[in-house]
Amino acid sequence: MLTVAVLVTGWLAADGTGSSITVRHPAERSVHTSSPFPGSEYAIPQLAAGLLMLLLLAAVLRLVVLRPAVVRSDVPTDNLLRAASVVRAVRVAVTALVLTCAGNLFFGGMTAVRTFDPGWQQNLFGAGTILGVVLGVSAGAS
Repeated sequence: MLTVAVLVTGWLAADGTGSSITVRHPAERSVHTSSPFPGSEYAIPQLAAGLLMLLLLAAVLRLVVLRPAVVRSDVPTDNLLRAASVVRAVRVAVTALVLTCAGNLFFGGMTAVRTFDPGWQQNLFGAGTILGVVLGVSAGAS
């Protein structure tokens, strides 16, 4: 859910190109644009890939449930093997979603920090950049 929220937020915050962010500074009569920013150009393929991954995960989980029992194993052992298969499949899917979120937060944050003047917006995107690094490191460690 966090990954979808980050992708949709980037999509809405990006300018018309879908790959950069533009900030108008009326006091300076200037416009600052930075790229790459995870707008629609990046969000649409990532959302499609995430949906495909979730469909594949559902298919794998169905296969785990429907597979025949392991020969010469009792019911508790077979259930334990099925649970281990489910954990592995879900771990791969969650790691992919977390790394997608981390990359978008990191690159979107770095791009936005360069665009905004010092203030709360720059602090907010800086925090998003740090959160992206933390998510990426934690996903890699699991």
